[in-house]
Amino acid sequence: MIISTLNLRKGLRNKVKFLKQFISKTDILCLQETTEINTKIEKEIEEILNMKIYKSNGDNKSKGVAILVSKNWNCDITDYPTDTYFKGRLKHITLKIENE
Repeated sequence: MIISTLNLRKGLRNKVKFLKQFISKTDILCLQETTEINTKIEKEIEEILNMKIYKSNGDNKSKGVAILVSKNWNCDITDYPTDTYFKGRLKHITLKIENE
């Protein structure tokens, strides 16, 4: 399993195709400074990157974070709600990977 992290600086908009080159072998990608990820960007991530997105959007005081997980992984994922205090700063998920 390969886990990567990337600080996007100024958001994810217009960067999904760039990410495709960056993540060619990445199974889990943690993103910082995503700003707000809208439905259009989510759809691009799902289709172009073949990844599922778990996000905590930012606002004017926090910039947003996201965890992208490859759809090729056969695992159960639990997505936890983010406390208001950590909105845009923290995203928590658990992955349960079955032994093959």
